[in-house]
Amino acid sequence: MRKTKKGLLFAVLCGTMLNICACGAQNNANPEDTAPPAETEVVETEVGSVTAETLRVREEASSDANVIGLLENGQQVTIISEDDEFYHINIYVPSEDNPEDMMEGYVRKDYIKVN
Repeated sequence: MRKTKKGLLFAVLCGTMLNICACGAQNNANPEDTAPPAETEVVETEVGSVTAETLRVREEASSDANVIGLLENGQQVTIISEDDEFYHINIYVPSEDNPEDMMEGYVRKDYIKVN
């Protein structure tokens, strides 16, 4: 009978521990943590076209920044944001390697006509 009491005691202790763990896990579940993320605000963009023969796209909003691409007269750009002198733009520039390539950079505002 001694072995039966030890086995029963062990089973009761294991069951109690499982219940404690289950209750702890349930209490830690917070509905706010599992809620879907809030929708992000959509930023409206403008479209413009290049008014210069060739327009340099720069890495940063500075005339001294590296040139990362060239745009041709009449080419359409999507304006993301602006500061005093530059537009931050996106433009579709297909290449052989990636026909859906997008270029992001900065161009001087003087050479973009906003549509």
